[in-house]
Amino acid sequence: MKRFFARWGEGYLYHPSLLQKLLSLLLLPLSGLYCLAAYLRYRRSVPLYYGIPVVSVGNLSVGGSGKTPLVIELARHFSKPAIVLRGYGRKSRGMVVVKDRDILCDIAASGDEAMLYATSLPHAVVIVSEIRERAIAEAKAIGCDIVLLDDGYGKHTIDKLDLIIDVQTPNPF
Repeated sequence: MKRFFARWGEGYLYHPSLLQKLLSLLLLPLSGLYCLAAYLRYRRSVPLYYGIPVVSVGNLSVGGSGKTPLVIELARHFSKPAIVLRGYGRKSRGMVVVKDRDILCDIAASGDEAMLYATSLPHAVVIVSEIRERAIAEAKAIGCDIVLLDDGYGKHTIDKLDLIIDVQTPNPF
């Protein structure tokens, strides 16, 4: 069942059928309500500074926009960067320090993207956490000089510089 929805979603995003296009049009009013709620949440949020510079790399489309290579390249320009991400696909929960000098866990606890960062950047600290604010505080306590958030655009309670990647997609819906 999961595979069916994954294929349906991928088809919808990249090569939508007529039925999927009609469904998009029917759901358009709900999209408007969602956008209004997101905007109100954004306007109510108060960004907090955590005592360390934070740069967020986000995207406006799903997958394949180049966030990971951009974060890796940015991290190479700092002496002790921390990369904070959610850790999609990991088996663990909560905050996990994946790497601080040495790799401290396996791919099941970190997720594949976090492990890619850990193996690609020998001088970086890599932390996975659903609660990004906690991971930022941990990075500061470890002694990092900057935090790079992978996919942190929607975290409006964090004072950060947002870098947004927008790639063209074949689906205007």
